[in-house]
Amino acid sequence: MNRKIFVLLASVFAAAAASATLAACGGNDEPPPEEKKYPVTVQADEGCTAQADKKQAEFGESVTVTVTVTDPDMYIEGVYFNDTEVSGDGSYTYTVTGDTTVKVELAAYEEVYSDGGVTFSSSNRTSVPVNGGNGGAWQGNEWVDEIWSWNVGLSWLYTAALSDRSSVTSSNKSVAPDDAFTIEGGDKGSSACFTSAALLLHTRKLPPGPPGRGPFIQSNNTSSNRGTLYVKLEVTKEGTAADIVKWTESVTFDISDVLGSDLFDADKLYFQLVDKDYSSDMQSKEYQTFYMRDCTVTDGKVTVEAEYVEGHEYAVYVGIEGSGDSLVLGDNINGTGGSYDHEQNVLTFQRDGGSIEIRVYDERVML
Repeated sequence: MNRKIFVLLASVFAAAAASATLAACGGNDEPPPEEKKYPVTVQADEGCTAQADKKQAEFGESVTVTVTVTDPDMYIEGVYFNDTEVSGDGSYTYTVTGDTTVKVELAAYEEVYSDGGVTFSSSNRTSVPVNGGNGGAWQGNEWVDEIWSWNVGLSWLYTAALSDRSSVTSSNKSVAPDDAFTIEGGDKGSSACFTSAALLLHTRKLPPGPPGRGPFIQSNNTSSNRGTLYVKLEVTKEGTAADIVKWTESVTFDISDVLGSDLFDADKLYFQLVDKDYSSDMQSKEYQTFYMRDCTVTDGKVTVEAEYVEGHEYAVYVGIEGSGDSLVLGDNINGTGGSYDHEQNVLTFQRDGGSIEIRVYDERVML
């Protein structure tokens, strides 16, 4: 910028010196003609600021308009110079040929949770606290607790790896910068191909203090397949308690198959529920463990009253104290308002006061 100003000033001084010399010699003392300047007018939709680097410009001169979206629910749909759309990423440049009107048009984000074989799980929680985590993850050679992970299902065939063109873009980088997000491969099926991906948010990288309005995140997973998701996040300040709804549910374990087992002492059994969606900002229980010695067996069954957070998924274990082993579970055999999938080890309830019964088999597996 300084160099350009110096050159312009040098040109002005050279022209002035030449005019003075001619005037001293009695030549033409008329001033040189001035270049015509064309006005530059900026019109922008509500929800953004748009600033041109000059209000007037000569023919052939470049004008740059900087656009900043202030409403995280909106995005730039188009920037037009005299009805000609100009591409850019927050900065847009145009060569002036006459009077110039710049129009900035915004559009509202629409949430997209499934597209092109990519699905953002309905159980994913989208309210995230600064420095919070829901399980942690490896970041290079370091285990980081302050990681928020979301499951993204992939229904693509033969996806052995995610493309390096997969990306995440935040609509409000002051609340959640782009470099706080990463995408990693998730579960693999029997064909060794990915059936899911993990979208990770490094919450240490979220700015401290009161947050702004939550951003939309755009996740592009691009290979031979492509899916684009738009998910709205709410970023809350550190220590803010999550807004959750807790229910009380009855979980019955049918242990008739293991009572009197020769392989272990049934009095050493314990029953455990683990909240897969737990995070440190929740006023709820991540682990709930019930010991056989504290339970009552009726007709070969044990019933426990468990806390359940609405919308969450729970893992279920029946273990043997001191062994590091657990017993094989089957799907729920009856109940109301809930279900259990033993292959995925997922327990869910759809209402408060539900009940479910799970069969326990006399077969050990390693925890």
